[in-house]
Amino acid sequence: MKREVANVPKKCLDVKMLESWLWEAACKIRGEIDAPKYKDYILPLIFLKRLSDVFEERRKGKHRPVSNLALR
Repeated sequence: MKREVANVPKKCLDVKMLESWLWEAACKIRGEIDAPKYKDYILPLIFLKRLSDVFEERRKGKHRPVSNLALR
């Protein structure tokens, strides 16, 4: 059984139309949130992304060793 996507024409979606459609869907799911409240969601995600990147660098052996001179 094939479902049709509501409010989307049957022609091919371009990137701009897809972004617009996904943004509207996210806004409906998210609901009303004040702009300052976004920091409660975004800052932890940025922190976790940085931790993940550092972990991957160290796992692959691409990290720079910390010298004692840098701490002085």
